[in-house]
Amino acid sequence: GVSPDIKTCTDCDPSCSTCASAGRNGCKTCVATHFSSNASGTLVYCAPKSSRLVQTTVVVIGLAKASFTKEKQAIFISAFRARSETLSACPACSVTIASVKDRPLAAVRNLREMQKRHLSSGISVEVSLRVEVPRSKANAVALDIETLLTGTELEAFVVDLNKQGLNVNVEVPDGKAAVSIASDGGEVGIKRPV
Repeated sequence: GVSPDIKTCTDCDPSCSTCASAGRNGCKTCVATHFSSNASGTLVYCAPKSSRLVQTTVVVIGLAKASFTKEKQAIFISAFRARSETLSACPACSVTIASVKDRPLAAVRNLREMQKRHLSSGISVEVSLRVEVPRSKANAVALDIETLLTGTELEAFVVDLNKQGLNVNVEVPDGKAAVSIASDGGEVGIKRPV
């Protein structure tokens, strides 16, 4: 017989054709109208073929994975959306956190800034962000996110987080925002203005 612990697709999001758990992040495979994006391990995120996924990774300093609760993630996403002109003007754009991983102290670039801001010097997490957008808005959103994660815009984002009670610092791995666009046909190059 079937184990009572195995979830059937009736427990899953309609975007899944097979799943390991409920929700869009629990899909093993997607229905024909969706494409998959590997979120973590063997599970995939299913997005409609009419959409694109804009993805990036940031480092949040001052929190461990266990303390980056759903409430704190909601604050992070809300501030991220609000700082982005294209996302705040796009109700159809959905921002989610694809994964959160603890990050070793040695990987953190700016220890002096952490100490100045009285952040816990031993903890940080790597946060993978996923933005599901209509195809026509993907390039503009990708360019906007690159801007948001650079220089004074990134500093302003951190100030917004602090004002909302999330006392953290945010940086991008290797000092440069890496933003990508995924579609049902694979990765799509970002078109930059000339």
